[in-house]
Amino acid sequence: MLNLFRRLRRKLIDEGNLRKYMLYAFGEILLIVLGILIALQLNDWKEEADQKTTEIKLLSELYHDLEESERRFTSSLEIDREVLASKQVIIKVIDQNLPWHDSLQLHFNLFNFWETYSIDATAYKSIENWGINNLSNDTLRRQIVNIFQYETHELAEMEENERQVRLSSLNDIQSTTIDWNDIEKVHPVNHTAFLQNEELSTRLKAFKTYTHLHMNARHRILEKILQAKNTLKAEIMRLQSR
Repeated sequence: MLNLFRRLRRKLIDEGNLRKYMLYAFGEILLIVLGILIALQLNDWKEEADQKTTEIKLLSELYHDLEESERRFTSSLEIDREVLASKQVIIKVIDQNLPWHDSLQLHFNLFNFWETYSIDATAYKSIENWGINNLSNDTLRRQIVNIFQYETHELAEMEENERQVRLSSLNDIQSTTIDWNDIEKVHPVNHTAFLQNEELSTRLKAFKTYTHLHMNARHRILEKILQAKNTLKAEIMRLQSR
């Protein structure tokens, strides 16, 4: 093809036909420009296809991470509901000055149980490295940034606050009023003294309220995880259908 163009160009030059040569030169330039534009377009299509493939892969991984986080949150919230119920029973025993009964054993075993929460951020870190602004869905981008930047930070703060409460004077009081030698048979050292300890009663009530507030916050985070999962699923399907 190049040899053909060269021969045609040489023939026009030899003939001295300037008009035909200029038309040929213009056509050759036009072909070169057209070739460049086609090559650029093909490259853009390839980059767009690669971008879409990468985005689908990362979003699918993020969906699975959120699915696992949802499972852990749901399980942890169920346990926390049981723990909160046990705290309410023990506070009722104190408030109503009720005698010890074997049915209280389970509640004493549970009331100080601490359940931790976490959001798997493996896929999110991959998206950050890839470039979170590359996500084509603005709503989804806002949802996952909120979860992995704001909510994970709040989770960490709640964990630390709860740890500090447990290391406070509440822990000191419990260490002297509760027998922890057998974690399956936790019970007051002296039930009568336990009922009459006003400071312990006040702190247990505060701790119960604290647990309730944290449960509400964690439930809100779980709702955001579920919303992000729904958006993710729809976005993956949209990208796959393009």
